Amino acid sequence: MSLATMTHSGWPGVIEKYRQYMPLKPETQAVTLLEGNTPLIPLPQMSERLKGLHIYAKYEGVNPTGSFKDRGMTMAMTNAVEEGHQAVICASTGNTSASAAAYASRAGLTCTVILPKGAIALGKLSQAFMHGAKVIAIEGNFDDALRIVLEICENHPVQLVNSLNPYRIEGQKSGSFEICDVLGAPPDFQAMPVGNAGISRPIGRGIVNTQRPELPTVSRLCLVSKQQVRLPSCMAILLRSPKPLPRLFVLEIPPVGRRRKPRAMNPAVLLKP
Repeated sequence: MSLATMTHSGWPGVIEKYRQYMPLKPETQAVTLLEGNTPLIPLPQMSERLKGLHIYAKYEGVNPTGSFKDRGMTMAMTNAVEEGHQAVICASTGNTSASAAAYASRAGLTCTVILPKGAIALGKLSQAFMHGAKVIAIEGNFDDALRIVLEICENHPVQLVNSLNPYRIEGQKSGSFEICDVLGAPPDFQAMPVGNAGISRPIGRGIVNTQRPELPTVSRLCLVSKQQVRLPSCMAILLRSPKPLPRLFVLEIPPVGRRRKPRAMNPAVLLKP
């Protein structure tokens, strides 16, 4: 049985679930491992501690390769196939390499991963090898690896699948879609652990879809209820830090046409008993 004739009666993956919001041709077949549909888990004890708030955790660890990167990679690989590419490449120190290798294998594409020597999580590295990626270690850091990858893409017919690829952003915004579907409205606050904060763009884009005005704005039109809802007041991003409590940057979502700078606050303020 070919992939084209195989059917699945359950969750179809983020592209088919939200295809009307994805920049793909109607006839394009999705490259999917049925990513997404991750649980939004209520946290009653934390909610009780933060009186007056209802706290949920979006558990992205149950995606096919164990991270939210799969949401974007399904779109990046689908676009690579759509444009006729035979090979993809990325720089990575972990999640991206595992996701790229798995989805490239699914798509039948050659995948190359450039990584800093000794600076990648072994569990993720093993996934890259398992799915048949060509792994090349270099002396230097992630920025050095990314620079090499960009040079290769400029001079060879290879598709970049790092988050600089705009299709990664389009796929990853599906996390916000799912949250809105479950809650019936956008959350008042959204907090995320980040490294370089790349996830903030697709999550924000999913909630406030200002980049694509021709489509309904998810924050104004809930995908489930189809009713008008209020905008979320802000987005909170928890930055990784060796300190016991990282700084909490609150990105306020301003009215259309206005901009506000992120403001920092101490998370201990929220965690007071």
